[in-house]
Amino acid sequence: MLLNGQYWTFIGEWYLLSLRDIASRDQAWSGRLSSGLFGRHNCPAGNRGPKSSTEVIVASGDAGLEWLIRNRFRPCPVCKPHETPGFREKTHLLVGNKYRSFQTFVDPARLPFSAIPLPWEEMLEMTGAPPNRLYVPEDTPLRSLIRLRNRFANAGHSLPPVGCYDRAAPGRFREYAVPG
Repeated sequence: MLLNGQYWTFIGEWYLLSLRDIASRDQAWSGRLSSGLFGRHNCPAGNRGPKSSTEVIVASGDAGLEWLIRNRFRPCPVCKPHETPGFREKTHLLVGNKYRSFQTFVDPARLPFSAIPLPWEEMLEMTGAPPNRLYVPEDTPLRSLIRLRNRFANAGHSLPPVGCYDRAAPGRFREYAVPG
């Protein structure tokens, strides 16, 4: 829930900050809960659509960037935060431990973005509600979607609509049927 125009922001630990406070920070990364992507706070793709605190979290500075990577957020292919000066040097050890290579981490053709691996148990407790939809890769197996539904249920929440990006579908979102 959006609390007086505040967003959950990670700066070594979680705080609720206003957009003004967030904008004053050196490096603020925007994490989209619906897709598992993170990017620059001024990303044209990330600034479309809903912007409530159930949709977006903010991570600030090196600690925030490390939190995003450790929790399986992937770089946005539009604003390319991984091309920020010093990004690779700051993250190469962590990226190397989580992914096979830096190229795998940044290339959506090798590893498509997905909301599935995000730390939903922590996020749902903090935000109080899920985002309005979740994006997953087009070929996601049904068993993975059922596990995701169970994770949400165990956290006391219903699974929001889950689907993939589809330019031809209404709203550019093709929803999957998840039984249960």
